Amino acid sequence: MRVVIRAFNKDGYHKDIVIMSEHQLHQYDRRINENCTASMMSGLIGVAAGIDPLKFPEMVRFEVVIQTD
Repeated sequence: MRVVIRAFNKDGYHKDIVIMSEHQLHQYDRRINENCTASMMSGLIGVAAGIDPLKFPEMVRFEVVIQTD
């Protein structure tokens, strides 16, 4: 499985800010918090990436895309 988090600006331009599999983060924007301790404390077991929309002021929409083999 591959999970992509894609961010769009008001003009429709998109940027993939996270690419991960069920095993690890493969690529991520430097503004992403890869340490997600809050999610781990809440019982999350797995790979995660923390996204603070305030760190992406140029983006107006986010999509999560899941690709399976």
